[in-house]
Amino acid sequence: MSEPEQVAVGRVISIALPVALQSLLMSTLSLVDQLMVGQIGSTAVASVGIGAQVTMLVSVVVTALSTAVGAFTAQFAATGQTGQVRGTLRYASLVAMCVAAPVVVVGAIAPAFLVRPFTADPHLEVTGAPYLRLVALWVLPTAVILVCTAIMRSMGETKLPLQAAAAAIFVNLFLDWVLIFGNLGAPRLGLVGAGVGSLVARLSECVCIVVAMMRLLGAKGWGKRMPAAMRRKIRDAALPLVLTELIWVLSENTYVAVYGRIGTEALAAMTMTYPVQGIVMGLFSGLAAASVPVLGDDLGHERRDKALVDARALLRIGIVGAAVVAMIVALLAPFYAHAYSVTPSTATLSEACLWVFSAYLVAKVGNLVMSGGILPAGGDTRYQLVMESLATWLLGVPLAFFGACLLGWPTWAVYALLSVEELARLLIGWRRVRSGRWMRLSVGSVAHNAGGVR
Repeated sequence: MSEPEQVAVGRVISIALPVALQSLLMSTLSLVDQLMVGQIGSTAVASVGIGAQVTMLVSVVVTALSTAVGAFTAQFAATGQTGQVRGTLRYASLVAMCVAAPVVVVGAIAPAFLVRPFTADPHLEVTGAPYLRLVALWVLPTAVILVCTAIMRSMGETKLPLQAAAAAIFVNLFLDWVLIFGNLGAPRLGLVGAGVGSLVARLSECVCIVVAMMRLLGAKGWGKRMPAAMRRKIRDAALPLVLTELIWVLSENTYVAVYGRIGTEALAAMTMTYPVQGIVMGLFSGLAAASVPVLGDDLGHERRDKALVDARALLRIGIVGAAVVAMIVALLAPFYAHAYSVTPSTATLSEACLWVFSAYLVAKVGNLVMSGGILPAGGDTRYQLVMESLATWLLGVPLAFFGACLLGWPTWAVYALLSVEELARLLIGWRRVRSGRWMRLSVGSVAHNAGGVR
């Protein structure tokens, strides 16, 4: 590794480590939470899986918005334009709440509508509806958390989000232990108790993050509007990325619906893998998050050669690390799957799905780094939209239906077949990164010409 690449790796690690730790903590929470719910049975586990899809629908779209916004705030922060950061935060938070509002309304009034697309099991619909109502309520504070956290990270502030997340995890786990099982004299609420614990934890984290954000940016200057030219530039960069992630999350929801149509056991088996997937991908999410401020600083100062070196270093770290972690996951899969109080066939099916996940992990992490950081940081969001949309809907979704509906394959084989799209995205994205044509974004001229507040 050359000296410039070694310097780049050092910068990336200093930013990525706290982000990865926060993601790891949140995924560990999901794991422990699901293990608690798993003591109730397969139906409860499947209900949690459906709830995860509902929250992911909003979270992924808001995260995409936050990633695009973070690319701008990284350059604003690098050039001392604090007023522009405030305006960007206010604008992004409003959009995020508008995205979350429909899910909140539907979930509060008719939660059964959120369950039906994912299963044909009437018992699961009845069991899952009360839990989905609580899930819908915590979507709104989660949207605000995602926006504020992304902007903090883009400014190089990673400790505050980590501390808030750690506090929320403690609250969540304690309330789950009390309310799911009826400890300390509390009523035994089961699945609903898990929903209450998560709702209280998300609200607590939201309050902490908002207070920290106000202190970080100062109390003055929030009433000044962002210049119209900069709002348009943010919309132009964010819209393709939001559409990309929306298309992706709809495909993920489609996959879950396919598993649900195979059967409740299939849905439960895949749901059991989600915490492990979250932990593993969370370890590497720091690389994607770090690429936004690192590459944003390079591009903000017109260091295009340096940005290309940093991008390649990010990918190299991700791919090598993924290969090592994949072997660990494959070895531990049998022990994890049989820790649930589910039928032996469900545990065996979940174990096989984890092996498939391990086989594709290098491709998944490479795509995470490119699509979650490098391409958005360079403003290459339209190319990303076309690349991911074609891979998902011309390969992934058709292969899922082909394997499940026409061939009648088991869940793990369907998962392996649809994951071929990851390989296609990796090859196309890698060629784009190597070419350097992804470096399209620079805010300096627009921000200054528009008379942005400093």
